[in-house]
Amino acid sequence: MTELVTAQRLLKDLADYESYKKGWDDESAAPLSPIVIKSFKRLLEKSNEDDLKDWNIFPEKNGTMILENSKRQAQINLAEKEFSYFILADSGLKGEDHIKLSTSRLLKAIKAINHD
Repeated sequence: MTELVTAQRLLKDLADYESYKKGWDDESAAPLSPIVIKSFKRLLEKSNEDDLKDWNIFPEKNGTMILENSKRQAQINLAEKEFSYFILADSGLKGEDHIKLSTSRLLKAIKAINHD
C-alpha cells in the first residue's frame, strides 16, 4: 500500500475533485467518473510510496483523470475502461493509447515511467 504521506495527499486531492459538479470549469465539464475514482483508489491500494510520490492528479473536462509526473515529463489519462500515457523524452514524444485498463497494467506503466 502507498505510504501515508503520498496516499493522504492524493486522497485529499481526489476528495476535492470528487466534489466537483457538472460545469466545474464554468463551462460544461463533467464531474469525475465514479468508475475512474474507484480505479484510482485501487491503484493506491496496490502501489507503494516510490510508485506515486512524484505524481499529481487532475480532473479532465470529460470525466477522466490526468496523472502527471513533472519530474519525468509524463502524463497518464485514466478513463473508465482504458488509459493512455505519454512521456516527453530526448528523442521526442513517446507513449501508447487505448491500453485496456487493469490496476496491474496501470501500475506497470507507472513503474516503467518512473524508471525510464
